[in-house]
Amino acid sequence: MKLKWVGMASRRLLALSLFVLVNTLATTQLAHAAKPHSISYYNRTSFPSDFLFGTASAAYQYEGAAFEYGRGPSIWDNFTHQWPNSSSNLTFAEKTNGENGDVATDFYHRYKGDTQIMKFLGMNAFRFSISWSRIIPTGKLKDGVNPKGILFYKNLIDDIIAKGMVPMATLFHWDLPQGLEDAYGGFLSSKVVADFADFADLCYKHFGDRVKYWITLNEPWTFCWQGYDIGTLAPGRCSAWMNRNCTGGNSGTEPYIVGHNMLLSHAAAVKVYRDRYQVAKSCNIKSSSSSSSSSSSSSSSSPSSSFNSFIFLVVRSQPSNQALEKYQKGKIGITLVSHWFIPYHNTTADSDAARRAIDFMFMTPIHYGHYPKIMQKNVGSRLPSFTAAETVIVNGLNYYTSNYAADVSYVNPVNLSFSTDNHANLTTHRDGVSIGIPEGVNDFYVYPQGLTDLLLYIMTKYQNPTVYITENGMGQVDVHEVEKGVNDPQRAVFYADHLKAVETAMNSLIFGTNPASHDRGGANVKGYIAWSFSDNFEWSAGYNPRFGIVYIDYKKNLTRHLKRSAYWFKKFLLA
Repeated sequence: MKLKWVGMASRRLLALSLFVLVNTLATTQLAHAAKPHSISYYNRTSFPSDFLFGTASAAYQYEGAAFEYGRGPSIWDNFTHQWPNSSSNLTFAEKTNGENGDVATDFYHRYKGDTQIMKFLGMNAFRFSISWSRIIPTGKLKDGVNPKGILFYKNLIDDIIAKGMVPMATLFHWDLPQGLEDAYGGFLSSKVVADFADFADLCYKHFGDRVKYWITLNEPWTFCWQGYDIGTLAPGRCSAWMNRNCTGGNSGTEPYIVGHNMLLSHAAAVKVYRDRYQVAKSCNIKSSSSSSSSSSSSSSSSPSSSFNSFIFLVVRSQPSNQALEKYQKGKIGITLVSHWFIPYHNTTADSDAARRAIDFMFMTPIHYGHYPKIMQKNVGSRLPSFTAAETVIVNGLNYYTSNYAADVSYVNPVNLSFSTDNHANLTTHRDGVSIGIPEGVNDFYVYPQGLTDLLLYIMTKYQNPTVYITENGMGQVDVHEVEKGVNDPQRAVFYADHLKAVETAMNSLIFGTNPASHDRGGANVKGYIAWSFSDNFEWSAGYNPRFGIVYIDYKKNLTRHLKRSAYWFKKFLLA
């Protein structure tokens, strides 16, 4: 996940915003300080038996061992050590007191103890990311593979499985190899698509026999916005008028170029998986999924039928013979981040603004293979286009908070940017009252109803795709005393309320969804992954905000201490 709220002339999206999602049924009622759900009256039996519960991590935020065992540098190594901070002339490292991911939580050396804690808590899944530069140091396969990196992830995956958990692997969580940034500008170049496909292929080859859940990219919108529009995440690019300390860039064009190449990279990685590993072409496949997954359906021109065949990916198919070395039977998708947005005023203009805001996300191109019409209209020639063959697949979801959206009738045509093209002012307050209870960091506000509304919106607009909530969490200001830091009842209530919000969406029938399409008739949610397992390096905010259910004592050898929220999860999962 990412942090850091950046104030600017126009009201900005929160750094970790899920997208603006609203429809005509969205409530305009204020959340106020609604009473939290009881944290003891329900447990994991309220969810299907195969539902995944786990926690998440990311390589640069957790692993450490940044310059050991053959790992090559990533753009985050360069960014944290060299890039000038956006609010001063100090370097990023100086501004954050030298904080970086060089050591992080030392997960590289301590993962066995961490997975043991997860097992103790009753988790059945763990999401982690694979450092591209740890297994391909320069980012280019032709330059060679680091066998020590391959061995580390093999051992990690084996350990996760041995602890009774399902490994969920993310291929790209923002730590692009610096070699590719130097060679051709990273995701600014279409050359990255082939290199990412090679990287994905290598991961499937070495880990796919045990990893059955693959995430191609983590939060491409966040990477585009903060990395190329406002310059607060690596590689720190933007227009000079946006942030005087950016290393170069154009806030009005580069985020769209990068986003487009990320979508193509996602599609390429999925194609490699489907063609080489998911289905063995040499065998006859007997599909137990619906006819929408058949070849005749997938060739249909209907966006919904094509999307359905992609979403299910024939993951329930069984081979008719056993000569299937590459048949891995896994699922693959992409993780998107989004807010739920409510019209600031109960007017058509603000409702349209909220709708525009959600259209400026990656869901529509992933679902239909093209950008939303309003996005094409507002961005014009600055927006790349897809060819008929450039199709993308399924989705995962990260959720943190909700905002209000108000119409902006005029946008400065000189200083165009990714974050103002939706012509919407986004804010967390209306009439002096916040949308929910403040977390204390990042201007995030606790609003569980937004998660229910978001899931129901996705259910109705995108033909109820399979969704895994791959991040959802609450940050709190750093507390240096262990005794105080582990006492986090607010986080326990946060998780109780948001899990209840998920359950509510799963049980909903209010939009007339076909109940036969999945188990419950509501939103088709299959898993919930909390952000995060432990406190960690939170990108441009350093180690100050703490999101973990496990406290890391940075002063005393990175010792782990279970927080109250961790014990809540244990009770919820094992009661």
